Amino acid sequence: MVPEPDPAARSKRLPGPLQCHYGAGPVTRELPQHCLTRSKVRCRFCDTDQMGVVHHQNFIAYFELARIEYLRNRGLNYSSWFALGIHLPVIEVNVRYKKAAYLDDLLTVESRLTQLGRVKVRFDYRVFRDTEGRSELIAEGHTLLACVGNDHLPMRIPREAEVVLLSKETPSGEVHA
Repeated sequence: MVPEPDPAARSKRLPGPLQCHYGAGPVTRELPQHCLTRSKVRCRFCDTDQMGVVHHQNFIAYFELARIEYLRNRGLNYSSWFALGIHLPVIEVNVRYKKAAYLDDLLTVESRLTQLGRVKVRFDYRVFRDTEGRSELIAEGHTLLACVGNDHLPMRIPREAEVVLLSKETPSGEVHA
């Protein structure tokens, strides 16, 4: 059972206006073009329904895979943040389905950092089916994440984390099955 957060602790942890790096809202400046990662995923049998179509819920898992790869390709082992008491739970998710994906399709999932605020981070996603040398958009969406500590209270994204999120990637070229 998770203990109820202490309201007094909350007021101590939220940064004051002088400590705010980006301001109260999301970043209004354009983020670097290199804030993009492309991940490959092969549609598995367990991802599909009886018609061989990838079930809609799996696109959220593909988003997560791409988001984790975004961080990994910038040298961040996501579980190491847990040890530091930094967590990024999803607080909003949106998916727009354009076309179906099928068993054994090779998909490319683009994850792009589109907002970086004091507490919230947004990633936008586009999912493409790769066939015969061309890419076909089959879904797009976004996730909004909030930075919280071990006490589940909002906290400012540490400067070190901002640096990682804004850095260029060193791609690994993995295909996920």
